[in-house]
Amino acid sequence: MKTKKNILILGVFTALFGLAASTKEFLGCISLPIDGLFYLAGTNSHHVLAFFLDINNFFIIAGFLIVVFSLMFFPPEGPLNASLKFEKWNTWKKRRAYAHLLICSLIMVHIVLFEAGITKFPSICPLSFAELGNVGVFGPAAAFWAAMFLLVFVFGRGLCAWACVYTPVQERSAEILKAAGMDPNRKKFKRRYIIYLLTVLFWFAFIFNIIKHFENLNFSPNNGLGLISMWVFIAGLLTIFPITVFLTHYFGNRFFCKYLCPIGGTMAIYNRFGLLRVKINNSKCVDCSKCEKNCQMGVEISRHVRDSGASIKDSSCIACGDCVDSCPTKALKLGFGS
Repeated sequence: MKTKKNILILGVFTALFGLAASTKEFLGCISLPIDGLFYLAGTNSHHVLAFFLDINNFFIIAGFLIVVFSLMFFPPEGPLNASLKFEKWNTWKKRRAYAHLLICSLIMVHIVLFEAGITKFPSICPLSFAELGNVGVFGPAAAFWAAMFLLVFVFGRGLCAWACVYTPVQERSAEILKAAGMDPNRKKFKRRYIIYLLTVLFWFAFIFNIIKHFENLNFSPNNGLGLISMWVFIAGLLTIFPITVFLTHYFGNRFFCKYLCPIGGTMAIYNRFGLLRVKINNSKCVDCSKCEKNCQMGVEISRHVRDSGASIKDSSCIACGDCVDSCPTKALKLGFGS
């Protein structure tokens, strides 16, 4: 039975990987966690992994054939339940959805203005900052991310929950799994140290290359990568969505934020000093653990309550507000202050 399941999983993953590799967006910020290795070698994922854009159809075809093979020779046992039941959105989730819509809209407006020749303002995405910085070139992207890293002292890792373009993809993936009766919040993959290893590798390569190009460092407001087209941006979000659902099912909700993103990993180091945090009213807590069960990042909220803490000071907390909404006694509150 396990072999049958693994063959089917392999087929689905291969097909979805091929779909995700069909757009340039696949080689964007999603590949940033492993870019540290390429930066040390004097290159980047756009060059090393570009061949995936040419052979993605082979992955799709191979995955489709593996799935067909597994279903033909190893048919699923028992009835299939394909019903979906979506929960009503709560207050903070609604607010985040509006914030995600605003961020995506601003990016699309930026792309339209750039393509129309109205503005020449370059990309400020993490990839633009990282790729240019590793060859000693700095511009608006570097200034933007320097500001974001400083704003952690105010908003904590709120950027991960409210402003990251990959966030709505991850959240919608988790909601689909919940609607199908699967819990993406269950803790399966607990190797949190991976994100710190990738973060150290990313910054080691970055600093190494700055020293390497120190004599030729270039600072200019015109420095930056060009923007992708509107259709590539939209297609990138759509093609990355199915494989995000797949990986969320096997590695848990927010797997990218928990284990892979060096930007989030950097913020996690000093996140606990941010002013935006979840405050705790210990007298109202009834120890129902609903907050912890609904936490996207798997934070052990009960530990902070047991320690009689006034707020959740955890490197993984992204101030999304889900724990606040799920608390039946209003013992949690999202706000600024110590």
